[in-house]
Amino acid sequence: MGRRVVSGLGLALRLLPVEVRARYREETEADLADLRGHRRARYVIGFWLTVPALRHALRRPQIGLDGHRIRLRCRLGLHHWHTYRTADNAPYRRCDRCGHDDDLGHPVAGEGSMAAAMSVYQATQ
Repeated sequence: MGRRVVSGLGLALRLLPVEVRARYREETEADLADLRGHRRARYVIGFWLTVPALRHALRRPQIGLDGHRIRLRCRLGLHHWHTYRTADNAPYRRCDRCGHDDDLGHPVAGEGSMAAAMSVYQATQ
């Protein structure tokens, strides 16, 4: 990688929050490894142009379905699950804190689903 490209990328990455810099450094270096010549410089310029929006998005608090900030536990995947049932009695879980849904690995049957198609097929036999 050219020295100027690396230094330009390093300066842009310093504008991002510390906790995500390593991740974005790895991703951008992987992208640059596939590029040659002027395409590398073009990539870094494009990255520079998007850094302010990316920085804003990364610093903005995540908002749940209820309009409140998503708690750290939910962002770490430690949800407060409650089991509900769909109209066709299939179980699914929803986090009471953030509203995240989990279908428990079961396909949700309904109009247009394979289960609905099979029930129509079996009824005609």
